[in-house]
Amino acid sequence: MKAAQIRRQHLVSKVLLKQFTEASSEGSGLQLRPVDVRNPERRTKLASPRTCGWADTFVAFDSASAEKLWDSVETRAHAAFEAVRAGTPFADPVHAEALRDLVVLHYVRS
Repeated sequence: MKAAQIRRQHLVSKVLLKQFTEASSEGSGLQLRPVDVRNPERRTKLASPRTCGWADTFVAFDSASAEKLWDSVETRAHAAFEAVRAGTPFADPVHAEALRDLVVLHYVRS
């Protein structure tokens, strides 16, 4: 039985995108300015991290497994970014490992 293809697949994790957000002046939450990599000169509107950083069917084989791995790394990154903001990202090896895994995962996806 063939596994279902995940359509909206991560290219940049939401937890990473949130590091580049600011509060919206309209009160609609955290927003950032997306970049169209195919047309970098194009002006874009502010958007939420949820609507950015994905591609349609990017990984063709076993995309569910790839997304599960992505989620496991993204989940651990929240605490690591808190440690970064506190100035202690390497005080706990768990945070250092989460940051390393986040970099590796983004590098592999690129």
